[in-house]
Amino acid sequence: VLTGVPARESRRMCDALLERPEGERLLDGFHAWFRDMAERERVSPRGELEAETFTLWSTVVRAQPELVQSEGHVLVVLRGDLEEVVRRRMGFGPGDDAKVGVLSAALAAVIWYVYARSLVDGDTATLSARLDEAFDLLDLLDAGASV
Repeated sequence: VLTGVPARESRRMCDALLERPEGERLLDGFHAWFRDMAERERVSPRGELEAETFTLWSTVVRAQPELVQSEGHVLVVLRGDLEEVVRRRMGFGPGDDAKVGVLSAALAAVIWYVYARSLVDGDTATLSARLDEAFDLLDLLDAGASV
């Protein structure tokens, strides 16, 4: 049950990322997804049910934060979903499995960290902004900048 909510959202996000315009930087696609998250939840007919499920899930996690740390399955699912996105969006071929694996694992780790941290902090209202900010930090790796 605890892995169902994030796994469902992972698949939804990856499907949307695969539909983004060709030539768009992958990180820009993530930024667009996170920035549109609040609007999607507001207009979605299933938004109320999903919000209720998310609230219940976050209540359990806040009561027992160690559950978040032990949810390695979610990270595996998220990384697996992201592999297809990274491979297709960045143009990697069959011989690039190691590159795809590393990049997918890094993206999954950032998403899961922010998601879990939001649950533990009880601040799920700003999840999309927190994810967007985290992906801004990834740009520092490319720019060689320091904080």
